[in-house]
Amino acid sequence: MNISEWLEKFRVSWLKKDIPAVMDLFADDVEYWETPYKKLSSKQAIGDEWQVIKNQENLVLTFTTFASEKSSHAVRWTISYDQNGKHNIWAGTYFIMLNNDGKCVYFYQTGEQE
Repeated sequence: MNISEWLEKFRVSWLKKDIPAVMDLFADDVEYWETPYKKLSSKQAIGDEWQVIKNQENLVLTFTTFASEKSSHAVRWTISYDQNGKHNIWAGTYFIMLNNDGKCVYFYQTGEQE
């Protein structure tokens, strides 16, 4: 699976709020950084973090890959959604590495809320 296919599966799974499908995109030994200061220690911790999407409504996601070298990719992302009566807009960058099976083995996220 290439990065475009991976990102589309990521996007569709997120829109469907299908957390198991999101988790399936990551290798069991993934190094996952939710923020530059928050490294998640296991797939269980990643899944727990993803529970927040259950309350996101009117979700819009965009991903643009702006640099790729072999299995490493830099992706610009934007997200907007409603949650608990508030409209949220975020943007940032993902650094993603995929293995030969198309699973993410490294995920590093930076982002800022508008």
